Amino acid sequence: MAPNLKGLPIETVQQVASFLSHKDIRNLSLSCHSLRSKLYRLLWSRVLIHGGENDLARTLKTFDIESEHGRAILAFIKKATIHKDMVRPFWHADTWDALKYDVDPIFSTPIPQAIMQTLQAMTSLESLHLNILAFSAQQELAFLDLLQETPDIKLQNLTIRAVCKVAKSFIPKCSHDLRSLDTYDCKMSTGIFKSKKLEKLRIQSQYTAMLGLHHHQSVFFLGDLMEMPSLRNISNHFPALKTLILHETSRYNVDPATADPTTTITIIVNTLKKRFGHLERLAFNRNWIEFYNIVFDENFFHDLVTRIAREHRSLQEVCVLFGPPRFDHWERDQDITIRNFCEVPNPKGFPFGVED
Repeated sequence: MAPNLKGLPIETVQQVASFLSHKDIRNLSLSCHSLRSKLYRLLWSRVLIHGGENDLARTLKTFDIESEHGRAILAFIKKATIHKDMVRPFWHADTWDALKYDVDPIFSTPIPQAIMQTLQAMTSLESLHLNILAFSAQQELAFLDLLQETPDIKLQNLTIRAVCKVAKSFIPKCSHDLRSLDTYDCKMSTGIFKSKKLEKLRIQSQYTAMLGLHHHQSVFFLGDLMEMPSLRNISNHFPALKTLILHETSRYNVDPATADPTTTITIIVNTLKKRFGHLERLAFNRNWIEFYNIVFDENFFHDLVTRIAREHRSLQEVCVLFGPPRFDHWERDQDITIRNFCEVPNPKGFPFGVED
């Protein structure tokens, strides 16, 4: 492809390359030096910034936001991932202490400040994956102080992994124009939005598997994140949802001791039909029904999607993750298919995500 592009105007090259993956764009620029300048803007359209204390600080510093060149590069970025890695391993003697260690004071304020300044300089940013769960207590406080003075951040897609108090303060800063949200903290995500534009929502409250903590530690760490909102509550806050992915949920007004599969299916379908008129894709895991003491098997799923197909015409796709490696997948006008986890194109465990 490179020889065919070399003589074309920069606008044409960028238009053609925009259909390629970021990896292919990078390989194309490496294969032909004369194309690199034409692909410069696209090369910097996506960045990954990650590492522990030293690596993260060094990477953020290389952008040099004080210089005109540094600000120009940051202005090209449309999709950014910022991930602060853990400094101490999980096999530390005290797991909680490993999560909330005291970092070197030299990093307590500069890293949160550098992250915030870098985000503000990304004036074309559309999508942000922010993982700062590994912030120390000092860094969390510094980040919260900075958020009070930070103007709103314009974003379309946000994936955030942060403790509750940080997420509650960060999300309102970019909620005006958000189209998709991927978050752990369900209670704050349904209560602090300033706009009704959100179309795609993914809620997960399972820190335990991610952090490798014991049950009593995970409960202490999560606090009020353990209970997920009902479909009714979600619909009240996000009426325009087209994609909804749930990993946990609270029970409905049904006694688990007496509920039967038919009643449960009726409640779910009626709620979806009345409150999620625009919903097109729904995904959840098996924990979603366990509150009802129902054996959640393929028969239940078959009966559920049969009712959905008949009564909720806008829903086009439903899938349930029974637990790796299996999930059941239904698409309108097609039969139910059973797929293996390794076949799923989306790393989050479903055939679709919030940024598709």
